[in-house]
Formats: sequence, C-alpha cells, structure tokens
Amino acid sequence: MSSSQAPNGFSITRIVPACSETVWDAWLNPEAMTQWLATRNTVIPFEEIQLDPQVGGHYRYATVNFDSGEYAVTGGIFLKVEAPQRLAFSWGDPRADPEGSPLVVITLEPHGDNTLVFFELRGATGAPGDHFYYDGWAAALRALEQYLTRTLTPG
Repeated sequence: MSSSQAPNGFSITRIVPACSETVWDAWLNPEAMTQWLATRNTVIPFEEIQLDPQVGGHYRYATVNFDSGEYAVTGGIFLKVEAPQRLAFSWGDPRADPEGSPLVVITLEPHGDNTLVFFELRGATGAPGDHFYYDGWAAALRALEQYLTRTLTPG
C-alpha cells in the first residue's frame, strides 16, 4: 500500500486480488458493500443501502455501531461512472450540497491478474494515524482486499 497527502485530501493505493470488473462490482453491489464497507465495529444493514449508479444518481447507506448503537447516514451523488475504470462521487451528509462535500475518486487499473485500486479523497484532510478520514478509508480498503480474497478463494 502507498499513500500520499495533498493540502486538502489524500490518496491510498492498493493492489487487490481480483480483476477490475469484480472490484467494480464490490463497490456497487449492495450485498458486497455490507461485507466490506463497514469498519470500526459497525455494520451496514442491507436494507439501508440505496444506489442509483449513474451520473447524477444518488446513493445512501447507514452504519450502525455494535457498541453504542449509533446510527450514521452517509450519501452523495455519483459524478462519474465509467465501468470498470473510474467512479467518482460526493461523500458525506446526503442532505449536504454536493458542491461543498468531499469528493471520492476510485480508479481501477488491471495489474496482471490483480487490480490496482487508486483511492482519492479530495476536500477533506487526512493522514495515517488520524483515527478519522484516512484511517477509516484505509481500513475499508483493507476490508475490500480481505473480502475479495475470501470471495475468490475456493473452499
């Protein structure tokens, strides 16, 4: 994994054990999302995911914390949907103006039998060890890698 920091954002790069189409599906399949997107003692109930993966389409999901029962809703608007290479969406409070919300950009590139996942968060600062944006997305990307490993491993 590599990472870099920008004045108002950061990026994380991972190589995951799946083809780009499979990784793409994991980002946009509600059933898959319940398996990897929730981190830090949380769960995403399947019925709490709404996706309209087209430019201008909205998405929304809720996480529930195992320990506190806290319920948090995240959402935004899809800005780019170029299967299976690039996905961009506003990210944050689904009621917020997308213009003022952080932007997530996912780029997928074939890397042999694997896929290079380049993750960017623009509009919010983060760094390793922040226990917030950076660490949360780094944990989600680790969980994505683990999910793909479990899903694609026979037996």
